[in-house]
Amino acid sequence: MRSTGTALTDRLTDLARGASVADDLLRERLHPALEKITQDIGETCYLAVPAGAQYLCLGAVEARAPLRLTIPIGGREPLLGTAIGHALLSGRSDLCDHLAVDQPTAWQLAADRVERARADGYALDLADYHPDISCAAVPLWEDDRARAAVAGPLTRLPESRLRGTATRIRETVAAHGGAQP
Repeated sequence: MRSTGTALTDRLTDLARGASVADDLLRERLHPALEKITQDIGETCYLAVPAGAQYLCLGAVEARAPLRLTIPIGGREPLLGTAIGHALLSGRSDLCDHLAVDQPTAWQLAADRVERARADGYALDLADYHPDISCAAVPLWEDDRARAAVAGPLTRLPESRLRGTATRIRETVAAHGGAQP
């Protein structure tokens, strides 16, 4: 059989992403870790995967505190401009290449932050996307298909606390069998 030079990538899965059995299993497996993170940090914790040029919120455990960000399960937000998106892109050069072509202006604004997320092992958003809301997002696996994130008011999650939050997310998820610290 002759090769056509065409290869299917994770991008096809990302584009077609909807509720799937694999997503349900991932959400079920990591829900205890999300609960623990929310309990320990006191802010809402999310589980997200890429979905084309957006991310899809697979799961969330909301904080009891007032003034919180709420992204519904199944909700989508852009990869570019968000901590969760930058963390997802930090491990997906195929998506970076695609967005650089499809959204060159937005990509130019985000490229340094994606590279920073790759170098740091986490991404931060200090009220850049949602006014007055900050976020820390962390990879869960070596294959870079999912991220956990904590978001809350900038007044409760300043940059110094976000960096520690990223470490706490990584450690908690690892303790629940999701990633290496």
